[in-house]
Amino acid sequence: RAEYSWSGLGGMWDASIENALNRLDATSQLRSALGSAALTPVDLGDPTVSVEENRSEVFITHSRDLTEDVSVQVSLGGEVSELSSSGGTEQSRTFYRPKGSLTLNWQPNPDTTVNARVERQVGQLDFFDFVSQLDLDDGEDQTGNADIVPEQKWRGEIELDRSLGSWGAGSVLVFAERLEDIVDQLPIGTGEGPGNIDRGQRLGITVEGTLNLDPIGVRGAQITYATTLQTSRIDDPLTGQERAINEEEEIRIDLEFRHDIFGTDLAWGGEITPRQRSDQFRLNSVRETRDLPGRYSVFIEHKDLWGLTGRAQIFQPLGNIDKKSRTLFAPDRTGSLVQIERSRVKENPVYILELSGRF
Repeated sequence: RAEYSWSGLGGMWDASIENALNRLDATSQLRSALGSAALTPVDLGDPTVSVEENRSEVFITHSRDLTEDVSVQVSLGGEVSELSSSGGTEQSRTFYRPKGSLTLNWQPNPDTTVNARVERQVGQLDFFDFVSQLDLDDGEDQTGNADIVPEQKWRGEIELDRSLGSWGAGSVLVFAERLEDIVDQLPIGTGEGPGNIDRGQRLGITVEGTLNLDPIGVRGAQITYATTLQTSRIDDPLTGQERAINEEEEIRIDLEFRHDIFGTDLAWGGEITPRQRSDQFRLNSVRETRDLPGRYSVFIEHKDLWGLTGRAQIFQPLGNIDKKSRTLFAPDRTGSLVQIERSRVKENPVYILELSGRF
């Protein structure tokens, strides 16, 4: 990557160029046997796959003040990707994708900043989407797709940053995305695997910041929080009905409390991290996973234990239940219900003792 910045025409300029070479070589092998019989190879279609991408990106960015309170930044560029793959079918493709953004920054007072941004983004491919795979636990085949292309999107967002003085600081970000070439699960030949869906949308909100508890008399205590709630919509490639993107993270919460006890080397606290994903839709099944209330832990810390920091931490002190279900249909999700599988896995507490510092 090379970057050059200069001032001129009443603002700042920045030009950059970047090149990346990515490669994956994957070889798969499966053998099976019944009883005491000898292991025999199982045909996996394309057992050896090689994928290589030569990607280049060029950008030019201009920033300037419009008024004392308002500034603007404009960024224009593009990405060129040369993608080649070999396995069952050898092919080479070249993509050009325009990228860029427009950002407005408004600071009405020293404690408040408002940012508005419109951006054209291009995603990156997962090379394992080119490789055929088999899940031995559930017997689910995954057909590799050499024709897959990167996801693209228009993203608009508005963010409010606010200083709360002695209480801390926080921000709220609201965003909307118009998606193109979404990577999701599609029927491929007689099987299924990753592919592209023409269009979709995503809406969400993120709230994060810190909250100091000194003003209410709990000296040295702080709560750190980061929460994202989002929803997505696409047309199911099999049924045509509207649904969420496969395994989309819809709820993500990181909540941490820490109290450094004033006048001592002791600290204590804990955290909880709920997560919730949308269902996984396959050709003949729907899988549901529930991870609420989520992972959690508590800790106690000594910051001067023979010159080191000692920490005792318990993850899942009350245990946790991991719930999953899979609903199977025949011949596919447009057909009849065959069976429902449910599992509940109990997770026991995990204890960790840690010493850190310079030895």
